[in-house]
Amino acid sequence: MDQSLLLAARRAAGATKHQQDEDLRALHERVLALVSDKARAPSVIARAHATIAKWESAGTWGAFYIKEWRRILADPAEQLRSQVLLLDAPNGLALMQNTPFGFLMRERASA
Repeated sequence: MDQSLLLAARRAAGATKHQQDEDLRALHERVLALVSDKARAPSVIARAHATIAKWESAGTWGAFYIKEWRRILADPAEQLRSQVLLLDAPNGLALMQNTPFGFLMRERASA
């Protein structure tokens, strides 16, 4: 493959990945707003716990994600701010990519 084509393909892939990461950050910023809202927080957190329970019973996610998300959900506003929303935080991007808040993306798409 021509080097210039290869470089263009890498740049395009990098731009796509960057946009996906920013979309994940935006989703979790929305989550932060919801869990900071005393009226909405209980239902959002309960749905996230239900998602994690499904992961666990189906064996679809590793113990690390289950443990970390349960820890985050114990104090979601503070943990989302300090660990998840920072793309460069240890495991922040991995946690956002494996989020129990996917139901919010589906709700927004159907709205």
